[in-house]
Amino acid sequence: MRLFLFFISIGLLSSCASNEKDISIFGTWGSCNTVSTDIFAYEEIILGDGEFQNTIYGSDDNQCINIQRPPLAAVITTRGSYILGDPYISDSGLEIYDIDFIDAMVESNLGLSATPDFFTIMYVVDERMYFGAITTENDAGSVEKRPTEINFNAYFEKK
Repeated sequence: MRLFLFFISIGLLSSCASNEKDISIFGTWGSCNTVSTDIFAYEEIILGDGEFQNTIYGSDDNQCINIQRPPLAAVITTRGSYILGDPYISDSGLEIYDIDFIDAMVESNLGLSATPDFFTIMYVVDERMYFGAITTENDAGSVEKRPTEINFNAYFEKK
C-alpha cells in the first residue's frame, strides 16, 4: 500500500513539474515595436501546447492602440511548432530556456511560404517575455548560433 501511494505521489509531483515549465508561457503575448519614425507594428504571439502563432499588425501610434487589421492593412501570420527546453541558469544568473521555433509557414498578402527554423533563448519574469539578442555571430539560424544574451530592449507582455 505504501509503495502504491509513493508512486501516486511521484506521478503527481512529476506531472506538476512538467506543467510548471510550460504553463507560464501558454497564452497570448503582445509587443508594440517601432518600425520607423512614424510606422509601428503590433506583434502577437500565441503559445499553446507545442504550437505557436505569431501575427504582425500595422499601427499608426507608438502604443499600438489603433491596430490596423485587414482589409485596411496587410497582416503577416506565422504558424508552426516550438520545442521548449528545460530551464538553466545563464552566465548572467538568469533562469532561461532554450526555445526552438520549427516547421513554420508564413501567410501574408503574398501567399504562403516556409520560413527558416529559429533557435533562441527566452526569459520570463513579471508577465514579460524576453528573447535572445540577435547578433552577427548569434543570429538564431541554427542551434550553434543560438543567442547567448537576453535582449532587454524588447519584450512581449502577457495578455
